[in-house]
Amino acid sequence: MSKRVEHIIENGVEKKWCSRCKQYRSLKKFHSTIGYSWDNLFYLCAKCIKEKRKHNPRHNALTAWRGLNRRVVEEEIEFR
Repeated sequence: MSKRVEHIIENGVEKKWCSRCKQYRSLKKFHSTIGYSWDNLFYLCAKCIKEKRKHNPRHNALTAWRGLNRRVVEEEIEFR
């Protein structure tokens, strides 16, 4: 588990530290991980997760495979 960094309150908005971009971000920018961390929020902000997935060849291949399968299933339904 990563090091616990306390949340801060800035201008009435509670913020959490993102481990990748090294910035405090609003809690709304983090995905929920109920039961896996002390604050039930993921350690990376949504923007960093998206950027991380964009450059991951395995994620890109799985996304292409899901799209291919979805199109095949849609064609089968149309032909029935």
